[in-house]
Amino acid sequence: MELEEKIARFKNVGVVVFQSGFTANAGTVSAILGKEDFILSDELNHASTLTGRVLSRGQDQGLPPQRRGSLRGVAEGSGQ
Repeated sequence: MELEEKIARFKNVGVVVFQSGFTANAGTVSAILGKEDFILSDELNHASTLTGRVLSRGQDQGLPPQRRGSLRGVAEGSGQ
């Protein structure tokens, strides 16, 4: 907490310090997204992003790499 306070005073903004990139990704994704959100994400994303998606408890749709070109169809609910 001392590090966060020092950075916050120096930058004059609110600050959160995470212990690693994994916890930063998982914590940020799960804090921003919630149960009401639809999450459309590349299945090849890092495990930290997947953890954040799961923790958010949002409706999660992983997009396989071969279907990246059909992102609009998946987002619109057609899945094609």
